Amino acid sequence: MNIKKIPFKSNKSKIDSKGYIINEASKNKVQKDFLPILKELKCVYKKKFKDRLYGISIRGSVAVGKAIKNISDFDGVIIVKNKLNKEDKLWNAQTIIKLNQKFDYFSTIDITLLSKKDLLKSNYYKNLRVYLKTSSFCLYGKNATKYIKKIRADKQLALYLFSDIVDELKKIRNRICNKNSDKTYLGIKRSNKFWCRWAMRITLRSALGLVMIRRPIYSKNTKTCYLEFAKDFPEYNKLMKKIFQWELNPMSNRKRIVNFLDTFIPFYKELWEQQLNKSNFSLDIYKKIGIEGTYKIGFDYLKKLIGDISNKKILDYGCGNGRSSVFLRDLNGEVYGVDISKKAINLVKKYFKNSRRNFRLMTKNQIPFTENYFDFVFCSFVHPGIEDMNKMTKIHKEIKRVLKKNGSLFILTINPGMWGHDYKSCSSNFPKNFNYKSGDKINVVLKTKPQMEFQDYYWTEKDYENSLKSAGFKKIKIILTVNNSEKVKIPPYLIIKTD
Repeated sequence: MNIKKIPFKSNKSKIDSKGYIINEASKNKVQKDFLPILKELKCVYKKKFKDRLYGISIRGSVAVGKAIKNISDFDGVIIVKNKLNKEDKLWNAQTIIKLNQKFDYFSTIDITLLSKKDLLKSNYYKNLRVYLKTSSFCLYGKNATKYIKKIRADKQLALYLFSDIVDELKKIRNRICNKNSDKTYLGIKRSNKFWCRWAMRITLRSALGLVMIRRPIYSKNTKTCYLEFAKDFPEYNKLMKKIFQWELNPMSNRKRIVNFLDTFIPFYKELWEQQLNKSNFSLDIYKKIGIEGTYKIGFDYLKKLIGDISNKKILDYGCGNGRSSVFLRDLNGEVYGVDISKKAINLVKKYFKNSRRNFRLMTKNQIPFTENYFDFVFCSFVHPGIEDMNKMTKIHKEIKRVLKKNGSLFILTINPGMWGHDYKSCSSNFPKNFNYKSGDKINVVLKTKPQMEFQDYYWTEKDYENSLKSAGFKKIKIILTVNNSEKVKIPPYLIIKTD
């Protein structure tokens, strides 16, 4: 199959300078061929629910003017003011059947009927809230999306939407495998072909979630999901292409579908776990990928500042895969490490076979060591990944707790002045990176092969100083790193030292 010849175009949602997804849906964008179903929907549901009706929204490809006959679905959301009863749900299922028969040029017509309270509060509809906020318009009544927060295209959204993808695929597999299982969707019994398409569709969309962990992007268009995934994971292109083909032309053979899912689900679970474990290094991403060049500048300075640490207990906070821990060991320190990633801890232990117990998993940012334990705590590129000041101060307070009375904290982090400039190892020279406020996200490209795109958080020197003071640190010294080899006026890193 030539993917480029598939009739519907790939399209990514627009993302603003703050990283929020722009809702481009509008009634004015609906193609002429699809206007009749809007009229029908409005008439039927107004007549049925009358004063109970809160609003009608249209989402998806029809709402953004990208629908294709015989390929696209129609997605409507009917919101009522009060709780639904069994008769309401049965009537909705029967109405969907009638609409599918009348407007048979849609692949499927999905009409979600729910109360306003369920839409805004129920965990069951968490994904629907995202879809409405990012690609819907209000056809009639009141627009409930004003109560839904703006959505960022980032790792948190990927986890929010797809953290349960493996469980969802298992449920579909069991529905298909067991002849007596519940095969209904929106109150209508569905065929194996439907469930095959559904499994392939949610797989494609979740595949874009794997990309979203790495860089800001969002789309529900399955062609876009496939193509963007193939860019970041070319080694799995053949497999995802097959899944895309089955989404367009689903299988009906129960045994073939089940056999495929039995093989695919364990693989996909492992792939997600790998990417999530890797993303835990995002707080320590410079160390993880072994960057030299710009990265090396900060450590050259640290050697001069740290001085003699022989036989002193040193904590590497956010140790990642052990690069900074090895650096500290080479300075003759007695090195300990903590990290939020179990995989990271297992990796770093390989470099410290005689002191494996010194490296421990950290949960809820609580350091698993007693008070006044360390002579020295080191944080290497942890702070650019901290999303808010409250969390930063809690981390500093916890570090203060485990430091000895006369202990020192060294922080190697980004100089806020470097944003918008190019360096040997990274670039943040994008227009959207200018005029940022504290806590805003910054787009960064690491000059690796292939290049890696990700986001850091913007913090000023004053932010670091205020947070440290709030945590009880008094003597705070901020040092800018300089290196002539970079040939730039703006030093790339800050070293913050407390006594």
